[in-house]
Amino acid sequence: MTIMNKVAVSLTLVAGLLGLASCSGLAGLDALVRNINTNNATVDKMDAAAEEDLSSGSLTVTQAAVNGRVVLASRRILEAELTIGEKVDLIISLRDSIKTKQATIDAAKLVNRETFATLKTNVAAFKALNEPLTEEENARIAADRAEILALRNDAEATLGLVYRRLADLRGKYQVENLDFIITTYQTADDAMTVRVRVVTRVGEIITEVNQMLIDRMA
Repeated sequence: MTIMNKVAVSLTLVAGLLGLASCSGLAGLDALVRNINTNNATVDKMDAAAEEDLSSGSLTVTQAAVNGRVVLASRRILEAELTIGEKVDLIISLRDSIKTKQATIDAAKLVNRETFATLKTNVAAFKALNEPLTEEENARIAADRAEILALRNDAEATLGLVYRRLADLRGKYQVENLDFIITTYQTADDAMTVRVRVVTRVGEIITEVNQMLIDRMA
Protein backbone atom coordinates (compact mmCIF):
# COMPACT_ATOMS: atom_id res chain seq x y z
CA MET A 1 0.00 0.00 0.00
CA THR A 2 1.41 3.37 -0.97
CA ILE A 3 1.75 6.24 1.48
CA MET A 4 -1.08 8.09 -0.28
CA ASN A 5 -3.34 5.06 0.01
CA LYS A 6 -2.53 4.75 3.71
CA VAL A 7 -3.37 8.39 4.22
CA ALA A 8 -6.65 7.98 2.33
CA VAL A 9 -7.62 4.97 4.45
CA SER A 10 -6.72 6.82 7.64
CA LEU A 11 -8.82 9.82 6.63
CA THR A 12 -11.74 7.54 5.81
CA LEU A 13 -11.56 5.89 9.22
CA VAL A 14 -11.38 9.24 10.95
CA ALA A 15 -14.38 10.52 8.99
CA GLY A 16 -16.33 7.42 9.93
CA LEU A 17 -15.50 7.83 13.60
CA LEU A 18 -16.48 11.47 13.49
CA GLY A 19 -19.77 10.56 11.83
CA LEU A 20 -20.59 8.11 14.58
CA ALA A 21 -19.60 10.57 17.24
CA SER A 22 -21.80 13.27 15.73
CA CYS A 23 -24.91 11.23 16.51
CA SER A 24 -23.81 10.05 19.93
CA GLY A 25 -24.03 11.89 23.23
CA LEU A 26 -26.06 15.08 23.30
CA ALA A 27 -25.92 15.39 19.51
CA GLY A 28 -28.16 12.33 19.36
CA LEU A 29 -30.91 14.29 21.10
CA ASP A 30 -30.60 17.12 18.58
CA ALA A 31 -30.77 14.60 15.75
CA LEU A 32 -33.90 13.05 17.27
CA VAL A 33 -35.57 16.46 17.42
CA ARG A 34 -34.73 17.02 13.75
CA ASN A 35 -36.11 13.59 12.84
CA ILE A 36 -39.37 14.33 14.64
CA ASN A 37 -39.58 17.71 12.89
CA THR A 38 -39.20 15.99 9.54
CA ASN A 39 -41.84 13.42 10.44
CA ASN A 40 -44.24 16.16 11.53
CA ALA A 41 -43.72 17.93 8.22
CA THR A 42 -44.70 14.74 6.40
CA VAL A 43 -47.76 14.28 8.61
CA ASP A 44 -48.80 17.86 7.91
CA LYS A 45 -48.65 17.11 4.17
CA MET A 46 -51.29 14.39 4.51
CA ASP A 47 -54.30 15.39 2.45
CA ALA A 48 -57.27 16.78 4.33
CA ALA A 49 -60.89 15.78 3.91
CA ALA A 50 -63.34 17.89 1.98
CA GLU A 51 -66.67 17.86 3.80
CA GLU A 52 -68.56 16.74 0.72
CA ASP A 53 -66.40 13.62 0.34
CA LEU A 54 -67.28 12.25 3.78
CA SER A 55 -70.83 13.52 4.06
CA SER A 56 -73.86 11.25 4.04
CA GLY A 57 -75.08 12.97 0.90
CA SER A 58 -72.03 11.92 -1.10
CA LEU A 59 -72.75 8.30 -0.28
CA THR A 60 -76.34 8.22 -1.39
CA VAL A 61 -74.71 6.63 -4.44
CA THR A 62 -77.94 6.81 -6.45
CA GLN A 63 -81.57 6.46 -5.48
CA ALA A 64 -81.58 3.15 -7.31
CA ALA A 65 -78.75 1.86 -5.12
CA VAL A 66 -80.48 2.97 -1.95
CA ASN A 67 -83.72 1.34 -3.14
CA GLY A 68 -81.64 -1.74 -3.86
CA ARG A 69 -80.96 -2.13 -0.16
CA VAL A 70 -84.63 -3.14 0.15
CA VAL A 71 -85.65 -4.44 -3.24
CA LEU A 72 -82.50 -6.46 -3.90
CA ALA A 73 -81.56 -7.32 -0.33
CA SER A 74 -81.80 -11.05 -0.91
CA ARG A 75 -80.51 -11.11 -4.48
CA ARG A 76 -76.81 -11.71 -5.11
CA ILE A 77 -75.18 -10.60 -8.36
CA LEU A 78 -72.87 -13.59 -8.06
CA GLU A 79 -72.95 -16.25 -5.37
CA ALA A 80 -69.72 -15.03 -3.78
CA GLU A 81 -70.55 -11.32 -4.07
CA LEU A 82 -72.37 -8.93 -1.79
CA THR A 83 -75.80 -7.67 -2.69
CA ILE A 84 -76.11 -4.07 -3.85
CA GLY A 85 -77.51 -3.17 -0.45
CA GLU A 86 -74.63 -4.86 1.34
CA LYS A 87 -72.14 -3.03 -0.85
CA VAL A 88 -73.72 0.30 0.01
CA ASP A 89 -73.61 -0.63 3.70
CA LEU A 90 -69.93 -1.55 3.36
CA ILE A 91 -69.12 1.80 1.77
CA ILE A 92 -70.92 3.62 4.57
CA SER A 93 -69.06 1.53 7.15
CA LEU A 94 -65.71 2.33 5.54
CA ARG A 95 -66.60 6.01 5.39
CA ASP A 96 -67.42 6.01 9.11
CA SER A 97 -64.16 4.19 9.85
CA ILE A 98 -62.18 6.83 7.94
CA LYS A 99 -63.96 9.64 9.79
CA THR A 100 -63.25 8.00 13.16
CA LYS A 101 -59.58 7.52 12.32
CA GLN A 102 -59.28 11.11 11.13
CA ALA A 103 -60.66 12.30 14.47
CA THR A 104 -58.07 10.14 16.24
CA ILE A 105 -55.28 11.59 14.07
CA ASP A 106 -56.41 15.18 14.63
CA ALA A 107 -56.50 14.68 18.41
CA ALA A 108 -53.10 12.96 18.43
CA LYS A 109 -51.49 15.72 16.35
CA LEU A 110 -52.61 18.35 18.86
CA VAL A 111 -51.18 16.38 21.77
CA ASN A 112 -47.98 15.63 19.86
CA ARG A 113 -47.40 19.31 19.14
CA GLU A 114 -47.61 20.10 22.86
CA THR A 115 -45.41 17.22 24.00
CA PHE A 116 -42.89 17.96 21.23
CA ALA A 117 -42.61 21.56 22.40
CA THR A 118 -41.97 20.19 25.88
CA LEU A 119 -39.35 17.82 24.47
CA LYS A 120 -37.44 20.65 22.83
CA THR A 121 -37.47 22.55 26.13
CA ASN A 122 -36.29 19.47 28.02
CA VAL A 123 -33.51 18.78 25.51
CA ALA A 124 -32.24 22.36 25.87
CA ALA A 125 -32.39 22.14 29.67
CA PHE A 126 -30.59 18.80 29.75
CA LYS A 127 -27.87 20.02 27.39
CA ALA A 128 -27.32 23.00 29.67
CA LEU A 129 -26.33 20.59 32.44
CA ASN A 130 -23.40 19.36 30.31
CA GLU A 131 -24.03 15.82 31.43
CA PRO A 132 -23.54 12.98 28.94
CA LEU A 133 -26.15 10.38 28.15
CA THR A 134 -25.41 6.89 29.33
CA GLU A 135 -24.55 4.16 26.84
CA GLU A 136 -28.03 2.70 27.34
CA GLU A 137 -29.67 6.07 26.77
CA ASN A 138 -27.63 6.65 23.62
CA ALA A 139 -28.73 3.27 22.29
CA ARG A 140 -32.33 4.12 23.08
CA ILE A 141 -32.13 7.46 21.27
CA ALA A 142 -30.54 5.79 18.25
CA ALA A 143 -33.32 3.20 18.17
CA ASP A 144 -35.96 5.93 18.49
CA ARG A 145 -34.39 7.83 15.59
CA ALA A 146 -34.45 4.75 13.39
CA GLU A 147 -38.08 4.09 14.27
CA ILE A 148 -39.08 7.70 13.62
CA LEU A 149 -37.49 7.52 10.16
CA ALA A 150 -39.33 4.27 9.40
CA LEU A 151 -42.62 5.78 10.59
CA ARG A 152 -42.07 8.82 8.41
CA ASN A 153 -41.58 6.56 5.39
CA ASP A 154 -44.80 4.73 6.26
CA ALA A 155 -46.71 8.01 6.49
CA GLU A 156 -45.24 9.28 3.23
CA ALA A 157 -46.35 6.10 1.46
CA THR A 158 -49.99 7.00 2.24
CA LEU A 159 -49.86 10.44 0.61
CA GLY A 160 -52.54 10.70 -2.04
CA LEU A 161 -54.26 7.44 -1.05
CA VAL A 162 -57.09 8.87 1.04
CA TYR A 163 -58.94 12.09 0.34
CA ARG A 164 -57.51 12.66 -3.11
CA ARG A 165 -58.85 9.26 -4.08
CA LEU A 166 -62.22 10.01 -2.49
CA ALA A 167 -62.35 13.34 -4.32
CA ASP A 168 -61.80 11.43 -7.57
CA LEU A 169 -65.05 9.57 -6.88
CA ARG A 170 -67.16 12.71 -7.21
CA GLY A 171 -69.75 12.20 -9.91
CA LYS A 172 -69.09 8.44 -9.99
CA TYR A 173 -71.49 7.27 -7.31
CA GLN A 174 -73.55 4.98 -9.51
CA VAL A 175 -74.55 1.37 -9.01
CA GLU A 176 -72.24 0.16 -11.76
CA ASN A 177 -69.27 1.71 -9.92
CA LEU A 178 -69.93 0.13 -6.51
CA ASP A 179 -67.03 -2.32 -6.69
CA PHE A 180 -64.58 0.44 -7.66
CA ILE A 181 -65.95 2.68 -4.91
CA ILE A 182 -65.48 -0.10 -2.34
CA THR A 183 -61.90 -0.73 -3.46
CA THR A 184 -61.13 2.99 -3.22
CA TYR A 185 -62.59 3.25 0.26
CA GLN A 186 -60.79 0.10 1.43
CA THR A 187 -57.48 1.48 0.20
CA ALA A 188 -58.20 4.79 1.93
CA ASP A 189 -59.19 3.08 5.16
CA ASP A 190 -56.02 0.96 5.14
CA ALA A 191 -53.95 4.11 4.64
CA MET A 192 -55.75 5.77 7.54
CA THR A 193 -54.87 2.80 9.75
CA VAL A 194 -51.21 3.40 8.92
CA ARG A 195 -51.55 7.10 9.69
CA VAL A 196 -53.14 6.40 13.07
CA ARG A 197 -50.30 4.03 13.91
CA VAL A 198 -47.69 6.62 12.89
CA VAL A 199 -49.02 9.56 14.90
CA THR A 200 -49.77 7.34 17.89
CA ARG A 201 -46.31 5.77 18.00
CA VAL A 202 -44.52 9.08 17.43
CA GLY A 203 -46.46 10.50 20.36
CA GLU A 204 -45.39 7.55 22.52
CA ILE A 205 -41.73 8.04 21.61
CA ILE A 206 -41.88 11.75 22.42
CA THR A 207 -43.48 11.01 25.79
CA GLU A 208 -40.93 8.30 26.60
CA VAL A 209 -37.94 10.53 25.80
CA ASN A 210 -39.48 13.40 27.76
CA GLN A 211 -39.80 11.14 30.78
CA MET A 212 -36.23 9.91 30.39
CA LEU A 213 -34.92 13.48 30.42
CA ILE A 214 -37.15 14.50 33.34
CA ASP A 215 -35.87 11.53 35.34
CA ARG A 216 -32.27 12.48 34.57
CA MET A 217 -32.82 16.11 35.58
CA ALA A 218 -34.69 15.27 38.77
